[in-house]
Amino acid sequence: MKTTAASIVNGIRSSKVLLLVFSTNANKSKQIKREVEIAADGGVTIVPLRIENILPTEAFTYFLGNIHWLDALTPPLEKHLQEVAAKVKSILNTESVSPPEASQPSLQAKAPTIQQPPRRNLLPVIGGIVVVLIATSVLLFFWRSSVSPVSEPCFKRPGYPLGHWEVGTQNASAATYSTFITFTTSTSGTWLPSSKKGSFEASVAPAPGKAVVITLRVEGATFESENQLVVSADGCSMIGTFVDSEGHRGEAIYRWQGVR
Repeated sequence: MKTTAASIVNGIRSSKVLLLVFSTNANKSKQIKREVEIAADGGVTIVPLRIENILPTEAFTYFLGNIHWLDALTPPLEKHLQEVAAKVKSILNTESVSPPEASQPSLQAKAPTIQQPPRRNLLPVIGGIVVVLIATSVLLFFWRSSVSPVSEPCFKRPGYPLGHWEVGTQNASAATYSTFITFTTSTSGTWLPSSKKGSFEASVAPAPGKAVVITLRVEGATFESENQLVVSADGCSMIGTFVDSEGHRGEAIYRWQGVR
């Protein structure tokens, strides 16, 4: 009997499409990275669907950097499911029509027959419908488990953008970074570097699709950190890069936690 690992490898290689439901857990999973690598090596079309506003690790970027991503970050969910279904169907519909069998030469005359039109192989289409249904079920499960019951975008909630923003870094230089900042006005606020006081200024107030430059400073010191960010469509996060006066740099993501 085949092992589970062998079955997974054979299943991926024999597929036409691999739908990657991309979340924080998926981004950290070594197993999923291996499955994506197998699909890429085998020429399987990969359709990445992002359900959380996070940056892919370098390993995922290597295989998915030049692939168009689908996003399912904001409601309504049905719109995103339709995009997934349309994408998968369009890929499966490129399956070529099976060519008719070549006629064999014969010395005897044959009675004329009516040529039947070549039949399209329906198995890939049926399989595609099954894939879309399974993908829809999986996406629905992850959506419900990862999205807050409050469907209203962050930028429409009371107090936005004031309050706490959780700060995370990725692919960054080794250092100790602040884990949050607090907007006290729409374009300024405070943060807490180790045992000192800090403040920051934003070039503009955060709003969906806006490019925002946040400059962090430390009271009584020459330290400065510039964060160039873009606000997500729902206003719940800002993603971009940072570099500071001490030479540290990397990727940053800010997530709004609301007014406390």
